[in-house]
Amino acid sequence: MGDGAHALGGPGSLETRSIDDGATWTDEVERGPSTDEASVSHGRYRLGELLGRGGFGQVHRGTDTLTGDEVAIKFVTALSVRDLERTRRELAALRWLRLPGVVRLRDDGAHGPAWFMVMDLVAGRPLGAEPWERFEPLLLQLLEVLARVHLAGVLHLDLKPSNVFVTPEGRVVVLDFGIARGRALPDAPQRLEGTPRYMPPEQMGLGGTCDERSDLYAVGVMVEELCPDLPPHAAVVVASMRHPDPDHRPDDALAAYVALTGRSPLPLDEDRSEPWTHEELCDLFGGADRFTHLAEDAADLVWSRTGGDARRVVQAVRTAVLAGVVTWDGDQLVVDRSGFERWSGHVPARLLSMDGEGLTDDVVIAARDLRLRGRLAAAAALVEAALAAGSARERAQELALLEERVLTAIMLQTPLEVDLALYSLERTAPGPEVDHLTALVRRFRATLRGERDLAAATPIDPFDHPELEIRRQACLVSNAGQLGPDEERAALDALSAWAEGDDERRAVLAGWWGRHWYNRGDYRRAAEAHERASASKTASIGRLSSTVAAAAAWAEVPDLARAEALACRAEQDARELRHARYEAYAVWMLRNIAYRSQSALPPDEEMLRAVAGRGADLEAPFAATDAAAAYRLGETDRCEVLAEHAARRFAQIGFAPGALLMEALAAWVAGRPLELLAEEARGCPVSDVELQVLALARWSSTHPPADWRDRQLRLAEARDRTTWDVRLDVWSVTECLAEAPPEVGRG
Repeated sequence: MGDGAHALGGPGSLETRSIDDGATWTDEVERGPSTDEASVSHGRYRLGELLGRGGFGQVHRGTDTLTGDEVAIKFVTALSVRDLERTRRELAALRWLRLPGVVRLRDDGAHGPAWFMVMDLVAGRPLGAEPWERFEPLLLQLLEVLARVHLAGVLHLDLKPSNVFVTPEGRVVVLDFGIARGRALPDAPQRLEGTPRYMPPEQMGLGGTCDERSDLYAVGVMVEELCPDLPPHAAVVVASMRHPDPDHRPDDALAAYVALTGRSPLPLDEDRSEPWTHEELCDLFGGADRFTHLAEDAADLVWSRTGGDARRVVQAVRTAVLAGVVTWDGDQLVVDRSGFERWSGHVPARLLSMDGEGLTDDVVIAARDLRLRGRLAAAAALVEAALAAGSARERAQELALLEERVLTAIMLQTPLEVDLALYSLERTAPGPEVDHLTALVRRFRATLRGERDLAAATPIDPFDHPELEIRRQACLVSNAGQLGPDEERAALDALSAWAEGDDERRAVLAGWWGRHWYNRGDYRRAAEAHERASASKTASIGRLSSTVAAAAAWAEVPDLARAEALACRAEQDARELRHARYEAYAVWMLRNIAYRSQSALPPDEEMLRAVAGRGADLEAPFAATDAAAAYRLGETDRCEVLAEHAARRFAQIGFAPGALLMEALAAWVAGRPLELLAEEARGCPVSDVELQVLALARWSSTHPPADWRDRQLRLAEARDRTTWDVRLDVWSVTECLAEAPPEVGRG
């Protein structure tokens, strides 16, 4: 794999040796898929050319068929316990290190006898020889990336030019964490692993233990190798980085950065004297704030602790960075929700102490209380910290912590939280109970991402834990729904005895029936089922989810006033609980209600970007409503793009009626024929979709069949005439029955 693209584990791995047994990893190159295989993960990833072999596997170029992105797919066949340990560590490291400058893990799973990892395909070239004026900014970036990685509790231990990539934009990306170690990763036997040329004496087994300074040694070797014309000051610093005695090296990557530049890489003016305003603090924290409120919350926290005093702001930020809860990217600070909860003190320090009997039990009780009150991020942070601290004295306590971590991740319903739950499981000693929890999380992840075949192919045994068993049943019902309404109804009927005599089970079953009726177009029945569920659920998040679903159903009845009241309440509750997905759903409903009430809001691309990656079931309705709004505003090109996007996302989650309507809308504004789509709509379980698709087909046809008009009239007569002027997804019933589409360009 030469210049142009790289991924985790390329030809650089060919140099890596396992010193303890003398074997090179390249003795085992025939690993991975056979050359006649075309796809991975039930067809999601289409395999391309082989980019490289080495180390513990091989890397292919690939295409994510759901997003269209080019990716790198690494295959590893675990032939021994040692291989399994390495793969677990590598996955845990990449799942944990969601940091600027670290290659991103997108997906992973089993593929026959191999394990696959899907990562960003990094365009560019390996770090190479440059004159100092061009090499210096790359070196400083590398030190920044290393500082982030080390603060997160990970040592790379295999740094070399082929594992440091430079993108065409000049950004440094660190690859291949296959032999990484550190407090954030699973324990591993001490072995002599690495690439001899870049290994410090302590990594070669010549005394001492590896720490942050071990990676600095490798950086020093690379610099002297690639940039021999160092200016005097830089030469002194680099020589100290590769000193045989770690005590003569800089303490860490931040110290090396300061030694080279005389300043900290943190985006703070440490000589500033004037106070910070609250607005300036908000601007200091980066990342998308819509629905997450992280920049707002972080600024509030710093303001409450410092009052904007410049010296105290620097101190507060430095403390947070050193604690590993805040990182930086360029001129902005970055914090995630879990890190914020730890920083804010919402995770009680007493519960993380190793002293005293029964504290792990207290952590589980406290985490469960936080979860039931809807403080999911705080519950997740508490459990993560307890697991990282090794608080559990017994296996049963550790499993109880893991069960809480899994439940919070499933209730948060974001791909990031699901991956972090997998991280917690991967850094725990293997066993049947851990495998059982892992199977549930992987199945939920497949369901969340709309990977129906993968979800259905993952069998899970029942759980003794009542809440985990509810989540397992939810996955089974969801997968039955993907097969068809009859299969879903049969699955729900079969659960009547399961729910008998248990209020919580009856409540969740009512919610599942509500979803069934909604997908069948029986919106009033769906809304009433969701309201029953909301009234009976004990957990705050459970009540919120049912309120959101009830609002969506009432909007379709349509009872827009009732839908708007529920959506407003849901938005407020979700914002207070900092549940980004439910807040986003509530915001979408309010936009959708505004559209149906004849006051369409213009498409909001920033909002659509904010929901991207939070689940196709959220992205699809946002894009659909914005497509309808673009049509009303006369923006046909924009309407086509948004409608096609919505169609793909609806198809991904298995909601065929939504995909059909959006496909028809995109075809209509583009002037493509709709005869086949009109026939496909015949007997659609959502009658509103058939009505609207037939309208599009009639308007686009010179001689529409009389049958189309007859079908429309039958569908319209089945609705309350007082609702005919209320817009549906795109058009009202009255508009659908007209001989020509309504005038557009006025919202």
